Amino acid sequence: MTHPDGPKGGRRFACVQEPSSRGRDMAVPMPSRRRVLQLVAVSPLLALLPGMAFTQEAAPIVWRGRLMGAEAALSLYARDRDRAEESLEEAIVLARRLEGLFSLYRSDSALVVLNETGRLHAPPRDFLALMQAADHFHRLTDGAFNPLVGALFDLYLAHFASRPGDERGPSSPAIAKGCRLLTWRKLRYDRRSVQLPRGARLTFNGIAQGYVTDRVAALLARKGWMPALVNFGEYRALGRHPSGRPFMLGLADPLHPGQVLGRLPVSRALAASSPLAARFDEAGRFHHLLDPRTGRPAVQAPAGLWVAAGNATTADALSTALSVMTRTERRRLLGRLSGVTAWQTTGGGTLQQLKS
Repeated sequence: MTHPDGPKGGRRFACVQEPSSRGRDMAVPMPSRRRVLQLVAVSPLLALLPGMAFTQEAAPIVWRGRLMGAEAALSLYARDRDRAEESLEEAIVLARRLEGLFSLYRSDSALVVLNETGRLHAPPRDFLALMQAADHFHRLTDGAFNPLVGALFDLYLAHFASRPGDERGPSSPAIAKGCRLLTWRKLRYDRRSVQLPRGARLTFNGIAQGYVTDRVAALLARKGWMPALVNFGEYRALGRHPSGRPFMLGLADPLHPGQVLGRLPVSRALAASSPLAARFDEAGRFHHLLDPRTGRPAVQAPAGLWVAAGNATTADALSTALSVMTRTERRRLLGRLSGVTAWQTTGGGTLQQLKS
């Protein structure tokens, strides 16, 4: 498959031999929106797995490219390269189709059309499914997760585009006006249409990458690909590493680039969030994790926060919501959830598991 961002006539597939367990651990940088989550390739010697024979020649077949405005990768462990490339092509076709629904980077996406016109007729099934997921997490988090926050993003972007050195940010009346556009119950959606409140703007930045990750992982699982690793900004592991151990993900220290706070065995999904990933102003006083309940950057957002869950949609949405919550709200929410684990950085540069 020719990737639209790659060389003409070329395939973005590579057979990558991972380093042996004796080699130095390698950190692979992640997209700017998710710099606090990066893969640490710590591979011992390959071993036999039940039903699958691996040798050192059976290195992962890897696709790398860009998706939803960020770097992405798919890794399949296979002896049959042709079959692996065929499955990767099908997976990327699916991912590109979903990108055409949810992306804010493509002028022809369904989401951009909705934001520009206020209405989307006959929304595709995946668009409705993501709307339903967003509605679920909005209710679950008591409004801390709110995709209508797009109106506030536009407010901050416009303000600092004209006043890049302003230390005060948008005025209180402007923020209050923006917050009035975030009333989720005014949004209407069904199979016939999606309709936004007047002036509102929807963004799926806090959930779409997780959803696309899950859809692609489900496709690969149906085709029998296990083990495999999906990275579309959030990680989803299928099965265990060919060595028999879980895939290992390193949690990068957002305050000290290049340093790893710790490693986690990943058998499910892992997502991350950090206020340091994007700032509106030159001085970095106003970060991108806006609390939809106040209209301002979240005051208690940890420098890095990670969520492990059964699927990437859940991990993505909860990493967004937990980042804008207060410490008390985080404990209360995690106490109501099962199958979800979260960690955060501390002031001393260590990793701390969040307790309910």
